[in-house]
Amino acid sequence: TQPINVEVTQGAAPVVPQQSAPSNPTEPTSDEFNGQEIYIEAEVDNPNPYVGEQITHTFRFYRSINLYGQPSYEGPDFSGFWNESETQQSDYDINIDNRLYRVVELTTVLFPTSAGEHVIDAAALTIPGSLFTRDTSLTTSQIPVNVQPLPVPSPDSFHGAVGQFSIAASLDADQVKVNEPVTLSVDVSGRGNFSNLPDPEMPVLNNWRAFETTSTINSQLFDGEYEGNKVIEQLMVPGNAGEFMVPAISYTYFDPETNDYQTVSSEPMTVFVSEGVAAGLVPGLSVDPNESWIVENVSSDIRHIKDVPESLESAEKPLITSWVYWSLWLLPIGAVAVDYAWRRRQRYRTENPDLVRSSRAQKKAFGVLAK
Repeated sequence: TQPINVEVTQGAAPVVPQQSAPSNPTEPTSDEFNGQEIYIEAEVDNPNPYVGEQITHTFRFYRSINLYGQPSYEGPDFSGFWNESETQQSDYDINIDNRLYRVVELTTVLFPTSAGEHVIDAAALTIPGSLFTRDTSLTTSQIPVNVQPLPVPSPDSFHGAVGQFSIAASLDADQVKVNEPVTLSVDVSGRGNFSNLPDPEMPVLNNWRAFETTSTINSQLFDGEYEGNKVIEQLMVPGNAGEFMVPAISYTYFDPETNDYQTVSSEPMTVFVSEGVAAGLVPGLSVDPNESWIVENVSSDIRHIKDVPESLESAEKPLITSWVYWSLWLLPIGAVAVDYAWRRRQRYRTENPDLVRSSRAQKKAFGVLAK
């Protein structure tokens, strides 16, 4: 083929998503640190959280020397916790006892799922050695976490939301006609685990049809905490005219900072429904209830590919009822038998070279005599 020329220009280095360096670099918190060249530790910011309350697991790797290769990190599996996102990394320098350390900090956001004593397994770090040294393996200590149950009794309107939230509601139209749809949107925003956030109880209006709700979640990690919102939308169709009041929508959550249940509510809304075309009627067509109508089928809106059969049974016999299908199963067995016979013959010829030579000489002699 023709050669292809590729011109490569200078570009930017690959960008690795990292957090900004913390304003207050953290020194080792364990008494086991005494100026080692390499050191690791792990901790949680809150060892006594409530069920569903956010905690942060932090792993730190300190080094004051250059390494020959890239270390390999193996984190805990965090059994008993909901892991919301990938681990975030930040790098910074810190001076400890007149020695400069390079620190790699890995943080993971967790949400405990059940009350009781939980243990976060140890994290491990493997540092590759040089040509003359072996690999170095380091492990942290296990971290006990005592998860507290939520206070009882809880309000009847509480369905499991933990964090700090606010709620707002809106309609895409405040003036509609009968049988015209209107969309009710409820926005729950704040801080917490939005992936497991329960929906608020939607209002029920008399003689209105309500369809299934759909939700959209938008959350992100900001300053170490999950913030965002969850928008719940419901399609509603009024069945008669009039002025209707959409009541305030309440939302109850548990606030770990105040150790209490809080309830927030949206503002009530008014929607005006005017007379419209009744469902199933054609606009502009006057119907006299005393007049009889003859309905004639003009055409069909479905064109069948094939005529509908009288019976729904398959006309073709199943493949497994054919003798050809079962005879094909004998082919692998026959292939194995042929392969076995061939290997046995080759092994026999290898183990008896004299007989092979004699057989060949005899065949050659008969051939000469035949000529």
